Amino acid sequence: MKRIITLALAIVATFAFGNKANAQQYALHYRAVDGPVVSEGDTVDYFTTDDDKLMGLAYISFFIENLTAGNLLTDNEVVQLEGPEGLHTELCAGGNCPQQGPYTLVPGDNGQMPLTIEPAVLPQYAGQTVLYRVKVGNIGLVSNTVTVYLRVHMADNLGIESAAAPVAPAAYPNPTTGRVTVGDREYDLSGRPAGVYYLPTEKGKAKVIKL
Repeated sequence: MKRIITLALAIVATFAFGNKANAQQYALHYRAVDGPVVSEGDTVDYFTTDDDKLMGLAYISFFIENLTAGNLLTDNEVVQLEGPEGLHTELCAGGNCPQQGPYTLVPGDNGQMPLTIEPAVLPQYAGQTVLYRVKVGNIGLVSNTVTVYLRVHMADNLGIESAAAPVAPAAYPNPTTGRVTVGDREYDLSGRPAGVYYLPTEKGKAKVIKL
């Protein structure tokens, strides 16, 4: 009887340790810090807008919440599984556009460092659908990963006028919490509320997200 009790306690201890080790470390919120959580294996659908058509680019964000009590060295991988060949997709993460490599997330929301997926919205893609696999996890993506899917529906009215529109100047960093450089100009949005701003330069307007 003593052996049986000892073995049972060992099994319980192993099970408890395994649960702790495999506890989820990340939560992905769709399009807002307090937006809905996208669970492992879920697919979210995004439909391009007139603003996306105007800019020739869509901005689709996942805000990454660190569920642990310590800092997490984090990385992500976004792979296009379906859709037109040659579609250019920019990635912003860790507060940098484009992403500059792994980044550190402190415990909590990390609202200033979303993972933003930016597919080109151009006339040749009108009416098509793009499917991405989005993976977020510890550096190297070998453990504690969350994998979700993003399906982008390109509007079927991406007309010829979009092709003739000037290419929007680059904005850096974007999203921003304050200062942002757009083309050959610098703007300070520190005192302005969060939202989307269209900032002009000599080469056109850029869509900037203020957090």
